[in-house]
Amino acid sequence: MTKESDTKESDGVLLTDGRSRVFLHPPTPYRDGHGFHHQVDLVGGPFEGSIIATSYEGSRTLGSFHRELVALYRSLKGEAHLPRSYENLRVSLKGDGLGHMTVQADALAGDCMETRLSFNFRIDQTQLLDVIADVERLFLEPAREDR
Repeated sequence: MTKESDTKESDGVLLTDGRSRVFLHPPTPYRDGHGFHHQVDLVGGPFEGSIIATSYEGSRTLGSFHRELVALYRSLKGEAHLPRSYENLRVSLKGDGLGHMTVQADALAGDCMETRLSFNFRIDQTQLLDVIADVERLFLEPAREDR
């Protein structure tokens, strides 16, 4: 598990309240061009771990997540979700209209996805600008698909 101080210096997308966190490392495309995978570090209360999150669609599928994050930042209401193309990771952010966001994370693992870590925490809308920029840089830049 990566220490928080290391995580802040790493290249990735960080959602944290200072205790709990979800950190998405940069994606690695599959050689056949169908999807990508990347490490995700998770800390929820006293529990921490890492999974390899997988999606069988290209990383540009995160465009909907990016658009939802921008809308959430502007209106402070609504939800933003990682796309359903992830087979073992669900992350959503829900705004209360006052600038507070609840982050819900659900990570699944095992042959039958029988192992689960589920937790939530709150962040402030001011953190969304960095998240939006990191999602765009890591998942949406045209060159990312070719790496």
